[in-house]
Amino acid sequence: MHSRRQKPSSVRIWLWAIRPRTLPLSAAAIFLGYGLAGLQGKADQTVFLLALLTAVLLQVLSNLANDYGDAVAGADTDERTGPLRMVVSGLTSPDSMFRAVLLAAALALCSGLALVLTAAWGEWAKLFFFLGLGAASIAAAIAYTVGRHPYGYLGLGDLMAGIFFGPAPVWGTLILCGGELTFPALFPGIAAGLCSAMVLNANNMRDIETDAKAGKKTVAVRLGLKKAGCYHAVLTLLTLLCWCIFLLTLRPACLPALLFALPLLRVGYLTSRHNNDTACLYRRLKNTVLSTALLHTCMATLCLALGP
Repeated sequence: MHSRRQKPSSVRIWLWAIRPRTLPLSAAAIFLGYGLAGLQGKADQTVFLLALLTAVLLQVLSNLANDYGDAVAGADTDERTGPLRMVVSGLTSPDSMFRAVLLAAALALCSGLALVLTAAWGEWAKLFFFLGLGAASIAAAIAYTVGRHPYGYLGLGDLMAGIFFGPAPVWGTLILCGGELTFPALFPGIAAGLCSAMVLNANNMRDIETDAKAGKKTVAVRLGLKKAGCYHAVLTLLTLLCWCIFLLTLRPACLPALLFALPLLRVGYLTSRHNNDTACLYRRLKNTVLSTALLHTCMATLCLALGP
């Protein structure tokens, strides 16, 4: 008797592949940079929109490359928990996913070029610096799990995520809008990087067993589950410290805005202390993304409200 279960539509398959739930994290980092620019009276909406589009495309590129790379390397298996992966589930072929990676890279490249040319035309040092940063961002999105020596398999994923989904988009958006990287502005970028490392660490804690079997030596695999939980707590506390310093240098009366960090602190605590259930870790990963996006959005809105 034939099964009545039908294969999902192509649109649904590719929506699953790009993992929309991860996109608020990259979008909020751009909004945070835009908020810092607004604090200096430099909020440029065209630059903001182009930066937002570029960041989302880079996140999509990273997600597709991760789906392809982990399937080819054998890190994704039937034992893996978490969101459905398209290649290992058989919903799409490795060749189709590879073509999707190339398409996403091309779109991110076009968007990035439009952003840099719009924001830095005539300022040649600035233009070439951001062209190089854009190229590095595309390479980093792909090389996490793709290639002969993917850095995600060497335990460097947290560092690279911390850079390219933290300071790079936050400080980059601020500077491309015409703002200056002042001392207080350093801390939101660092905080965003720490949050990105938290998201990746929660993901890697969930996948620690299958990653270890596949030889994917993430920070969580290298530390072990208990120490990875302590590492997660350190990232959470450093994030809070960064925001404390920023608000104190901005305006001490703004310290109550730290209340927006409470959801992130709660999920950070739960992830660091209660991490033996992979299903719970999956939920906490989603909550880490959402609470980070909430915190960044609220802080960006505060900056815009305090701007000239």
